[in-house]
Amino acid sequence: MSNLGETVSNMLDQAARHSEPGAGVTRLFLTEQHRQIISTVQQWMQEAGMETRLDDASTLVGSLRGTSGNPPVLILGSHVDSVRHGGKSDGMLGVLLPIACVNELRSAPSSSSS
Repeated sequence: MSNLGETVSNMLDQAARHSEPGAGVTRLFLTEQHRQIISTVQQWMQEAGMETRLDDASTLVGSLRGTSGNPPVLILGSHVDSVRHGGKSDGMLGVLLPIACVNELRSAPSSSSS
């Protein structure tokens, strides 16, 4: 297993590049920076094995289907836009941590064998 904290920290750094110039992170809703981060996050979701879709409100939704008959649903998420000069983890941490966890779970050796 990789270092999950380091992975998420690197993703936060990459995501922070999608910002207007200036202090902090400025990624306002439906701006070019917002479109860029949606594309980046969608790629990370797909690399983690998730299906993705963009809804009519420009909300990116990623999902990973369970393998049992009727698996429970766990919903995690946050926002990828920011206030002006916001922090790089505000909102993004709640998006990136679940993606990193899904990626870790999918790449972990199966524990079903004895």
